[in-house]
Amino acid sequence: MNHSSISPVAFTAQPIGNSATTLLVAMVLGIATFGGLNTVVPVAEETRNPKKNVPLALALLATILGLAIILNCYSQTISYGIADMFNYAGLSDPGIIIYAKFLGPAVAAVFAVFIVNSFNSSGVSFETAAVRTSYAFARDGILFPQWMARVNRHGAPGRMVIFNGALAAVIAIVSGIVLGPLTAGVFLIISNSIFSLSNHAIAGIGLTAYHRRKGGDLRALVHTVIPVLVAAAIAVAIFYTVYPAPPAPLNYSAWIAGIYLAAIVITYLAYRNRSTAIERVGGSSASDHHRNGNT
Repeated sequence: MNHSSISPVAFTAQPIGNSATTLLVAMVLGIATFGGLNTVVPVAEETRNPKKNVPLALALLATILGLAIILNCYSQTISYGIADMFNYAGLSDPGIIIYAKFLGPAVAAVFAVFIVNSFNSSGVSFETAAVRTSYAFARDGILFPQWMARVNRHGAPGRMVIFNGALAAVIAIVSGIVLGPLTAGVFLIISNSIFSLSNHAIAGIGLTAYHRRKGGDLRALVHTVIPVLVAAAIAVAIFYTVYPAPPAPLNYSAWIAGIYLAAIVITYLAYRNRSTAIERVGGSSASDHHRNGNT
């Protein structure tokens, strides 16, 4: 380790030779550290005054997570040494190693507990969002049979919980067996990052299209300029992630992302002319089904 003094250089692209490609690839992987932040959106139907509270929750979460991640990353960077950060990636457990060296084993152990808790919380939030979204699809007669949307006596869509949990377990276990734990982890992180970025880009474009079609409350900056700029930035980031392609088998993550996007387009085209199915989207909530005795 080559300890560095406090310096703003860590917040610039200078340590990576001002390489835009490296910065954008790091951006894609870095977004994974915010995993779970936007999972408040799928539960908007169950939220009181969602137009106010969901954006407020997103802003608060982004601030809290941003401060925690930025301060932690900066402290590790200057502790390990800005010039040595390329070697940092080769460490088995970089954060724990650095914390143990400078703050002692006890603090490193606490840090490890926070890391495990963060991964667990992120996994739970992602699973909750996946269950809530797939439940809504099944409830509205899209993609899944409606019997999958039945809620149990606890008011939860138990069948969707089991389905999503089993699917996630199969993907994780099979990936680990085929690729090995480390490669599988990186592979899934890259795939998930591309999926998340693609979803955000599609959502931004959809927001613009929705308000243009709806008319009336269209605000150029919020509903057009910002979503288009974000989608463009995401497209550039994804491009530099998949080109030049990483070595096999990590390059397959881009192929999977392409198949995923193609499936989205095909699904949209399949349902576009089914106006009754599309019009039902968002028409009720889990609590409505539970009150109506759909158990």
